[in-house]
Amino acid sequence: MIKVISGPRGSGKTHKMLEYVRQNLKRGDTIVMVSSAPEIVNWIAKQLVEDRINVRGCSHPTVEAMWKSNSFKEVTRYHELTVIDGPDVSDEDLDKLIKYFESIGKDAVITQLT
Repeated sequence: MIKVISGPRGSGKTHKMLEYVRQNLKRGDTIVMVSSAPEIVNWIAKQLVEDRINVRGCSHPTVEAMWKSNSFKEVTRYHELTVIDGPDVSDEDLDKLIKYFESIGKDAVITQLT
């Protein structure tokens, strides 16, 4: 499953993403979170810690930097779900990400600012 959550600022994209994360963690999935906005990773991690859930996250300055990172592809292969909060995700980046996750058979939730 690849879920894209699009919307303008303040439309609840991050809250929807948090709910997908909670649902997957309840099933016992492992999750990696990637964001170009460290405050988003920190906010989601804080919410999950309050739920007594252990979290790891990483941030990259841009989606392009994330995509070029050698660690990105390594990390995503070992988790059932990858959550990408990308205010800078272009349509081209989104297509690349969807094709990548389809090719490795992994789930992803990607936010895109519209």
